[in-house]
Amino acid sequence: MKIALAFISLTMFYHVACSEDSGRQNRQRQNDRESEAKEDNNENNQTITSTQTCPNGQKDEDEECDDENFDNTDACLNTCIKASCGDTFVQAEVEECDDGNDDNTDKCRSDCTISTCRNGIVEVGEECDDSNKNDNDSCLNSCQKAMCGDGKVFTDKEECDDGNDDNTDNCLDTCKLPKCGDGFIQQGIEECDDANKRNDDDCVEGCKLNVCGDGYKHRKEACDDSNDDDSDQCSNKCELN
Repeated sequence: MKIALAFISLTMFYHVACSEDSGRQNRQRQNDRESEAKEDNNENNQTITSTQTCPNGQKDEDEECDDENFDNTDACLNTCIKASCGDTFVQAEVEECDDGNDDNTDKCRSDCTISTCRNGIVEVGEECDDSNKNDNDSCLNSCQKAMCGDGKVFTDKEECDDGNDDNTDNCLDTCKLPKCGDGFIQQGIEECDDANKRNDDDCVEGCKLNVCGDGYKHRKEACDDSNDDDSDQCSNKCELN
């Protein structure tokens, strides 16, 4: 009986030991597989790195340049192509802009310079561009079309231009010089201005107010002999004697 029990115990111990050993072997095999996988990945990464040709600092036959960096604002792009105007990358200290198109009417010209007034090309926000500094022609230095009221006298087109709408100063809002008979009373110069040539109303020629003794018979006056003799036919009150 004791022999039988010992045999059974020995058998069970053997099976347990074998089971544990088998587990250790499986875990070891799993660890070995993971290590192999990591080594494979490292080898693949090294392969990718070693096969990278642009940029790697060595200029190959099919490359225009290779400066071993990924900076697209220097002379060599990260595609190993020389930087040039129109590549959409602004080359530092060389280009002002680069929008990659040939449109000279937008904010960036085809030569990669920023659009500016007076470059001879009508661009966004400009009405005209005659590429000169003459502020008295049809196109102002601000690249806006000349017009009455802009404060600039358009040569051979305007007599004056003071940039305001005041018709009692020395320039009318039509950019014409004021004169007697234009219907506007020029301050400090004219007493009146009725824009007509009649001398029997309140305003006579010379844009003066019609008064007794000025020699112009107002329709309300009986006479006006423009003298101080009160004993003649016309009194000093412009009444008949």
